[in-house]
Amino acid sequence: AAALQWCETNRVELKKRGSLVEFLLHQSHFISLVQSKKTPEALRYAKILGQFCDTQKKQLQRLMGTLLFINFGLENSPYADLIQEAHSAEICDLLTKEACSLLGLSKDSPLTITVDAGCKALPALNAIKQVMEVKQLWGLKDELPCEVDLGPSCQFHTLLACPILRWVELSSDMHST
Repeated sequence: AAALQWCETNRVELKKRGSLVEFLLHQSHFISLVQSKKTPEALRYAKILGQFCDTQKKQLQRLMGTLLFINFGLENSPYADLIQEAHSAEICDLLTKEACSLLGLSKDSPLTITVDAGCKALPALNAIKQVMEVKQLWGLKDELPCEVDLGPSCQFHTLLACPILRWVELSSDMHST
């Protein structure tokens, strides 16, 4: 319920990104109603799913097809793939990714990011070192003469957080004032 509430609050941004997370959360809830054999609740919830008919028509048709097997169980139906445990993990990962992305944060741990950045930068740094050694420039300066591009996955916005006032501000906001 909290995840759906977050999706509703951030619906505009999620739609701009083409995110499926809100639909997948609704789909998951609908499937749980069908598996619990709660026909009236599932039918009422199907109306909520109608908001996705423009973008998820085929999947909505499949979801409505599950209602035919509500009394027999989805396990042995043509819709058995909709009840796989992997779906929950995928939805959780997607929700984490979208939430972090909207906040300008990475979903990966700082250690993972650091190792990834080091692995990307090392070949370029080795090449620069070899050129500087050949030209006998190594050791003359404390910094490298160029930047190493690590790609968009290693670019972040600085967030400043005040633990007392409990507000968060982007570093770019500070420069505009």
